[in-house]
Amino acid sequence: MDSWSEDTLKPLFDKIKTTMPPDTRPTLSDQQYLDVLTFILKRNGFPEGRRELSADNLESVLLTGRNGPEPLPSGSPVQAYGCLTMESETSWKLTNSSRPVRTKKFSDLTSDEIKRYKQHPLGRENLVLSMNLFDRFSPRKVDLMSLVNHKVVVFGKLVRNGKDDSIETIWAQEIDPHCTR
Repeated sequence: MDSWSEDTLKPLFDKIKTTMPPDTRPTLSDQQYLDVLTFILKRNGFPEGRRELSADNLESVLLTGRNGPEPLPSGSPVQAYGCLTMESETSWKLTNSSRPVRTKKFSDLTSDEIKRYKQHPLGRENLVLSMNLFDRFSPRKVDLMSLVNHKVVVFGKLVRNGKDDSIETIWAQEIDPHCTR
């Protein structure tokens, strides 16, 4: 269950719904899939919640460990948004960024998602972006130079280096051509 911690129950529910049973389309009702999710949570020692699970409240239920919310472990798939800056030819940063949050998405944002990101205020973090995997795994060619000083969202793998965090970036997308508070 560690790979699902510090995320809402929605991605786990979606995974169950789209892969159980394997190689077929979903055959159960949402309520039956919720019952499967409840069973999995109970078998893994999670206590009952204050409300019954429903498809409507999965996005508001955070899956945490026994000690409550903890920082994401190194290697977690994450996304963060902020201002893309180039420090040198080989050094990139995401300044005024959000904290990295777990994600399961590594594809283009929808227009609705872009609108929501535009409304998010810039953060206070500064994240180093490693681009070693960017050209090999990016779903499509992205010219990072054209995104300098733009508000972008990046997707990749979190790398914890003591007190400095970085993201091994595999995808970036513009949210707004302006990067202002």
